[in-house]
Parts: sequence; C-alpha cells; structure tokens
Amino acid sequence: MFIFFIIGMTNPPYIMEHLEKMAKILNHPNVYAFLHLPVQSGSNPVLDKMNREYKKEDFHYVCGKKI
Repeated sequence: MFIFFIIGMTNPPYIMEHLEKMAKILNHPNVYAFLHLPVQSGSNPVLDKMNREYKKEDFHYVCGKKI
C-alpha cells in the first residue's frame, strides 16, 4: 500500500511545533511526501517589514530536517 501525503502552504512558525512527528511520517517508506513551504524572503529585515513571525534561520532549520 502506498499513501500520497501532501502538506501545503505552511510556514516555519506553524510547522516547527510538529516538525519531528511530520518528519517521521513523511520519511516512512510507504508515504510519498510533498511539503510546500513557501519562501517569502531570504532577508530578516524584509521578513520583519512583512510582519512575519519567523527568521530565515527558522526556514533553514525546517529545510534541514530531511522531510
């Protein structure tokens, strides 16, 4: 059995709370994983002006979790 699992339109503050559990699920051999994590800026000053609740370092951390 194969499961197609899509997580879409999320960002680091919301995904970080569940990151370990999500990584475990998305790395299961019977799961086709797709994670849509939009990059809005690679600049912390720009993210601040956009009133984002995260920094570029948060995005790098999420991307580095082998999801």
